[in-house]
Amino acid sequence: MGPELLPLQAGIGTIANAVLHGLIASPFRDMTMYSEVLQDSAIELLDSGQLAMASASSITLSAKMHQHFIDNLERYRQRIVLRPQEISNHPEVVRRLGIIALNTALEFDIYGNVNSTHVGGTHMMNGIGGSGDFARNGQLSLFVSKSVAKGGAISSVVPMASHVDHTEHDVDVLVTEWGLADLRGLAPRERAVLIIEHCAHPDYRPQLRAYYEEACSAAARPRTCWRRPCPGTPATKPPAPCCSPPPKPKPRGQCRHSDIHALNVRMSALTPLPLVRARH
Repeated sequence: MGPELLPLQAGIGTIANAVLHGLIASPFRDMTMYSEVLQDSAIELLDSGQLAMASASSITLSAKMHQHFIDNLERYRQRIVLRPQEISNHPEVVRRLGIIALNTALEFDIYGNVNSTHVGGTHMMNGIGGSGDFARNGQLSLFVSKSVAKGGAISSVVPMASHVDHTEHDVDVLVTEWGLADLRGLAPRERAVLIIEHCAHPDYRPQLRAYYEEACSAAARPRTCWRRPCPGTPATKPPAPCCSPPPKPKPRGQCRHSDIHALNVRMSALTPLPLVRARH
């Protein structure tokens, strides 16, 4: 990947806006943007010369930037194109261009599932927008978030997300102010360790580690299998461990397997009906 990068997509919000603004001081040049919405940071990148062109379906700007945009409309009209949402968010186009998708998370869990819309799983904070179109079909899917909320009273990295908008299969990289976790090619247990150590706030890491260790120890315990008895046979024995050998088959007569076998024999003795070609 060269200094021009692959086409960029950025979601709506102060965090994504700040990340794009930070690209002004980066070594990347001649970048392109293929997004759903353009914010102040996209205009700033165009002004700095690091963004060559931008495509979107709408523009949302602050009052100051809006006035700046109107005053220089002739200059921007050569470098910005607005398309219908059916084109800007089309999965095939996003996949073909190899988009780098950058979207915002309210919270994410230690396995990589992302909640972008609901606080506490019940209170809707905002809509999902087109983040799913770009996260699932883009070349690289990144989600950014602050590690804590409410002045540090709530961790944005949780054991299990209270609501899931983007599953672990659509998330490649998670980023907070403490670092990033590249989840590509990792198993769930590997993801958990990486997210806790690189993304979670240090005040909440001991609790997340304790949850992870408890989950691992619970998964290592011997489990039991409840085997369904034959119809009409009472379950008089306790469940057998999964590691025990399977029970011996019951003699015929205790269940209806023999009746099914007899029915199959009778049906096989019937003369098959001739096939008739349907008339068109």
